[in-house]
Amino acid sequence: MTTQTIVFPLSISTKIALNKKIIAISLLGIMLSLLAISIIQVNAYTKEMYTIREYQRQITGLQGNNKMLEIDLSRASSFNNLGYHVENQAFVKADTIEYIKVLGGTALAK
Repeated sequence: MTTQTIVFPLSISTKIALNKKIIAISLLGIMLSLLAISIIQVNAYTKEMYTIREYQRQITGLQGNNKMLEIDLSRASSFNNLGYHVENQAFVKADTIEYIKVLGGTALAK
């Protein structure tokens, strides 16, 4: 009687070791890709926060300039410059002033 033996190309122990290697490499790849994505997101967040801070500084500066322009505008149209504006108009100086006399009595009686 002769015995035949069946030989599998990969035994069970090598199959498990191969699966562990594939799982370990896959997990390492996933972890590295997640790390890279988180670094990119932190970089984008930092850039946005810096841009927002710069815009807030510009807004503050522009508000200060706006207040200065409002003050300059109010000075330009103030009563101090009224004489200059009156001189440029076509007003005629009055020679004599005549007043209207009001009757001495009361306007309303009981």
